[in-house]
Amino acid sequence: MQRLSSELRYPDGEVKNVILYIDGYIAGIQRPDHAGNAYFCGRHGKSCDSLNTQYVTDQFGKVRHIITGLPGSTHDKTATEWSRTFMDFLDNLPDGYITIGDPAYRNLHRNVGHRFVGHGLTDEQQQFNDDITRLRQVIERTIGATQLKWRMAQMKENRLAAKGGIIFASKLIVSMAVLHNRYTNYL
Repeated sequence: MQRLSSELRYPDGEVKNVILYIDGYIAGIQRPDHAGNAYFCGRHGKSCDSLNTQYVTDQFGKVRHIITGLPGSTHDKTATEWSRTFMDFLDNLPDGYITIGDPAYRNLHRNVGHRFVGHGLTDEQQQFNDDITRLRQVIERTIGATQLKWRMAQMKENRLAAKGGIIFASKLIVSMAVLHNRYTNYL
């Protein structure tokens, strides 16, 4: 029987079971009518009108939860806090189980782990960072595979239609995740 979680050993020796992975990406959209600069994201290399999209996946790369519809300029942690469903899930995780993300999710919840940041890390902290980076490749590959398969999520000239509002673009993003789950081999 295949395990549904991966073990992660903290520098203090505590072992947690990683059950889900979270990360976000920016999905370019056409500027919605009457939105002004509300959806503009000026992050380096991503200067466009966009939606912040958060994927939550399992260790097999299957998308289990999506958070979308907020402006691309929204911080990943803030976008995640908007999902009452996901926050309730974190509140009810049993002891010993966590979700992992990158340092953008620092202080999101006690059940979200991330790598250590800063200088002068101990050997144990560096080993932990290496382990968590290895585990996080699942979410990075899932986002990359979804964008590669469903090219409309990354075409600058052909951004998702949002002239009348962001509902259609948000539904397209969810549809891409459903198609990813349907047409990806998880073996």
